[in-house]
Amino acid sequence: MKKDLMTKEYVFQKIKNLNIAKRNGVRAPHKPLLILLAISKLPQRKFLLSDISKKLVELLKEFGPKRQSYYPELPFWHLANDGVWEIENRDKYPKKCPSKSYFAAKSIMAGFPKEIHRLLSEDQHFCHQVIKEVLNCYFPQSTHDDILDSLGLSTEFNKDQVVETNDKPEKNIRPKKEKKERCTNQESLNQSSDVKVFVAMPFNPVFLPVWRVIKKTCKANDLDCCRVDQLPQIDNIHDTIFQEIDNSDIVIVDFSPDSASKHPNPNVVTEATYAKLKKKPLLILSQLVDSLPFDWRTHRAVIYENNRSGLEYLEEVLEENLAGVKSRLSSIKH
Repeated sequence: MKKDLMTKEYVFQKIKNLNIAKRNGVRAPHKPLLILLAISKLPQRKFLLSDISKKLVELLKEFGPKRQSYYPELPFWHLANDGVWEIENRDKYPKKCPSKSYFAAKSIMAGFPKEIHRLLSEDQHFCHQVIKEVLNCYFPQSTHDDILDSLGLSTEFNKDQVVETNDKPEKNIRPKKEKKERCTNQESLNQSSDVKVFVAMPFNPVFLPVWRVIKKTCKANDLDCCRVDQLPQIDNIHDTIFQEIDNSDIVIVDFSPDSASKHPNPNVVTEATYAKLKKKPLLILSQLVDSLPFDWRTHRAVIYENNRSGLEYLEEVLEENLAGVKSRLSSIKH
């Protein structure tokens, strides 16, 4: 491929015209997600399949159609046919996509071509425009923020969008996008609310839909909510967690197991126990009755399923309970 063809317009054209497989009329998101995943890992250019397969499968499960099996090696191999990806020393390998074991045995590497990588690495605004193009072309608008969050791209992406609008006449300035909620010292928190919610729950990707329901319901009730992964990167995380619980008005606890066992996440149990000792109002959730710790089974718990109807039920119950607790807290404070 000639270097003079590697213009920004060329990249946009290739992005718009990815050869996307369809199954039962549904377009596969594998290639677009791989592009976004590779961008999230800049400035790294080349990858082994093992470097990205786990995260790519997580993204496919979260943002793609349900499948019995997922094959991250397919986009890793076939995206090279679309002009925005290359397999290192491809002529040494079979024409058809190899097996995962073959990828591992041969240490096959792939990534953006050098010139595309240079453009993405050196021009942040162009990089963000490519992200925007991928999202707009291949994913519903309602999923864009969640995809960015899952890849850790939301903060820098949103910052670039705000800068872009500042150069336009005031009448055309779009509303600034709400930044991801933070637990401490963030001006982006809703200043009209003085009720804070701390959420103790597993971080397994299968719980992302649950976390979204909790965030959505808290926002609808004008509540500031956060969980541990949003705390600052500091040395003593436990002290910070306990401090956040101390400063919270409500604590939501999800005792659902995040593995094949029926036992709740031990960190969640620790956080819940501390909140209980501090006599914080608790809303207890779980997907399994059996996963509730024995000494917590006398407490009222919301048992839900992690599916569409179950999450709708969870949202309804959370809405009712959070509104009630907020009302009681408001009457006490005033």
